[in-house]
Amino acid sequence: MESLFDTINVRDLLWVLDLSDLNSSLFAPDLRLLIQRLESHSLQIRSQVQSYLVSHRDDFANLFSLCNDAVSQTRHVSDDVSAILCLLSDRPIHAEVRDVVEEVKAKREDVSAFESQR
Repeated sequence: MESLFDTINVRDLLWVLDLSDLNSSLFAPDLRLLIQRLESHSLQIRSQVQSYLVSHRDDFANLFSLCNDAVSQTRHVSDDVSAILCLLSDRPIHAEVRDVVEEVKAKREDVSAFESQR
């Protein structure tokens, strides 16, 4: 796979007499040769990628399975968050908690007042 990351030197693919002359023109045979060699190089790359994928099939299958599980878990978390948000927006629970706290406070005051009268 390392060869896939090597740079392609187009000058190596051309059949020109003077490679140091940047002004030298390319002719149709040169361009056809370049196209053929690039196609050949492309086929070699495809073959290497295919071989790599086939030889690491189980690794890729596991990776895709993990990705699928992560997406599924994300959906579950999203559904749970949506349900919580619906609960909070449908019933203002903070108001209910405040009412309960005030009721507890009032009961304590009543108990304290009752005890001080005895």
